[in-house]
Order: sequence, then structure tokens, then C-alpha cells
Amino acid sequence: MQIDTARELEDPDYLTESYLNLARSNEKLCEFPKTISYCKTCLNMRGTTLGLQLNGQVNLSMGNAYLGLSVFQKALECFEKALRYAHNNDDKMLECRVCCSLGNFYTHLKVSIAEMTRKCRSEVLEMQMEEKEMQILFQLSGGLYRW
Repeated sequence: MQIDTARELEDPDYLTESYLNLARSNEKLCEFPKTISYCKTCLNMRGTTLGLQLNGQVNLSMGNAYLGLSVFQKALECFEKALRYAHNNDDKMLECRVCCSLGNFYTHLKVSIAEMTRKCRSEVLEMQMEEKEMQILFQLSGGLYRW
């Protein structure tokens, strides 16, 4: 395994890259909590020169994982960090990937809002139906239960 080799070599850069590869693999497998854990490990690695270069990639993967969990605020924060990193380092490829993820973010957010709206409407309609049923029962009973 890549991480074992990196540990044997005692190479912090190689170890950081190994954790990022694990994070990306778990992201593809929709194992989002594992992705977030590996990304946090990458961000907490000390004594690496490569780690600083990979922070944008790490934040992008972590943002995608939070998006997969529908934790929208944290996803947006990660995407903003990744985009800032891309702009500060003139990394056009990272910038493009972050913009694609932001598009995906807004699509998920729109769908989530639509689902919540639909659910609320359904609950309101259900309550209205129950109220009408109660009124009909009351009328059929001839108002026996009036106060």
C-alpha cells in the first residue's frame, strides 16, 4: 500500500500525497466520511513542502465530500478555499475543477430546496384534507359535540 511505503521511507510529502489519493478514491466510492477524514489528515500534515501545493486539491475533495453529505455550508467553505488557492497560484486546472464543483453545488442546493418545498406543500395539503374530513364528520354527526 502506498501509505505503508511512505511511512517506511519516512517521506512526509509522499505520505501527504498518499492520503490525498485515499481521499480521492473514497470520494469516487461515495465514502464521504472517510474522504473528509483523509483530507483533514492531509491538511494537518507537518513538515511537507508538497502539502502546501496540494491544499487546493484537498479542499476541493473535501468540498465534494461535504456536498455528497448535503452539508452545504461546509462544502461551500471548502470550495471557496480551493478557489482562492487556485487564484493565488494561477492554477487554471484547479480553478476549472472548482467551478465545475460549484455548478454541481448549486444544482444540488436547488434540488434540495425543491424537495423541501414539495414536502412542505404535501404536508399542508394533508393537514387541509384532515381538517376537511373533521368538518365533514362534525356536520354528519349533527354537531353533537358542540360546546
